[in-house]
Amino acid sequence: ISTAIGGAGRSVLVAGEGFIALEFIETFLAWGLTVHVVANGDYFGEKRFGVNGGKIIKEKFERKGVIIHQRTEISHLNKQGEVFLKNGDGLTPSIVGAGIGLLRNTESFGRIKIGAGKGILTNEFLETSEENVYAAGDVAEFFDPASGASRIIGNWTNSFLQGRAAAFNMLAAAGGEAAKEPFCAVSTYNIVSLGMNLTYVGYLEDADDFWENLSEDGVLRAFLKDGKVRGATLVNRFSNKAKISKLIEYGADKNELEKTFS
Repeated sequence: ISTAIGGAGRSVLVAGEGFIALEFIETFLAWGLTVHVVANGDYFGEKRFGVNGGKIIKEKFERKGVIIHQRTEISHLNKQGEVFLKNGDGLTPSIVGAGIGLLRNTESFGRIKIGAGKGILTNEFLETSEENVYAAGDVAEFFDPASGASRIIGNWTNSFLQGRAAAFNMLAAAGGEAAKEPFCAVSTYNIVSLGMNLTYVGYLEDADDFWENLSEDGVLRAFLKDGKVRGATLVNRFSNKAKISKLIEYGADKNELEKTFS
């Protein structure tokens, strides 16, 4: 990697708009490289952080010299190291950092049921379809009692909380004195990148409504489903994490959001 980064051109491309992509960007900038990023919308991270959050990220990127290719995505790469974007732009970066999600290899788990999200399907106790087999972490597509849906959460906080819960339930199933307990947790993932404090809280998929609260240099964006808060993203609003986590836990509505943050 060090050799590739130091190659001719000294420019790099980062694919993806999540936290791994942000870590690539900060690392490459620390090496003094010219960083190109690809954004599907008008702003990097717009799907999660919205337009207002995206504007804050864009301003920070521009100050750092990050070049943003807007409203496009990677079309293909060739063996000569050229990268072609769907808007017609072409690049020849020294290296491409791909922060585009997880591809779970579940082929070795035999007849264990796989969910629609391509994870190992579990119930609320993290039990799989096979007796005495449990799943936890990035590979688990678990039933979430709070939302009534099966979910996959790919971050380390969720992984260690699920690992602990799975271990507890395995001990209970093996004849321990305690009864099994459902896994219930409001997942949180946070990163400080280029001076920005960015946070994911709860479940960010399948929202049918959004609510935002703006401050001088930050944004709280809540994700709602059927009128209830299921998740949120925070830009420079980490101090609000505990409050929004509680509202997600109890399925608050917009009125409660406004009372809490307005």
